[in-house]
Amino acid sequence: MHEPSRRLFREAAIQHYLSTDERGELIRVSRPWTLSVLIVVTVIVLALIVFSFAIEIPEQATTIGVMNGPEVTAFVPAEHIGSIRVGDHVAVALSGDSKNRRMSGGSVVSKSAAASGEIRTAFGDCQQSHTPMYAVKIAIPDLSDSRIASLARQRVTVRYTARRDALVTLIFPRLAPHVRAAH
Repeated sequence: MHEPSRRLFREAAIQHYLSTDERGELIRVSRPWTLSVLIVVTVIVLALIVFSFAIEIPEQATTIGVMNGPEVTAFVPAEHIGSIRVGDHVAVALSGDSKNRRMSGGSVVSKSAAASGEIRTAFGDCQQSHTPMYAVKIAIPDLSDSRIASLARQRVTVRYTARRDALVTLIFPRLAPHVRAAH
């Protein structure tokens, strides 16, 4: 029996291929500019990822404070005290002021656990706090002596940054414990 030839190409096709300088062209899968677009898109995505971890979004909260000369003693819940830093800028507005005018340049000077007497003075006897509170001292340097005298022992509203979260934790909440531990 005659066994069939095991060659993949015909002899005539091989001779033609070897006799010409034409070797064919490579198949192009994509256009030349697509690599440039891919690089640009990759750089943008990587920049967004870095940006989402690096940028902190502040969450604002308000509390009551008491004027003590050129300082305000604000009472902040224990859950927020970790995000308040000495030197932070805060806004202080008079509670009874119809314009709710913002005083300039308040900054945190110190923070410590608040005594129950201080809390009663600020919130009144009828209102009790069920969470531990901290007394945060805020310096307001731009007040005149007459303004300080008129505001003595008045209640004021203090707006502060309660928490700072990385942008990525707002998008992916399950990452929050891991990202907070890294900061």
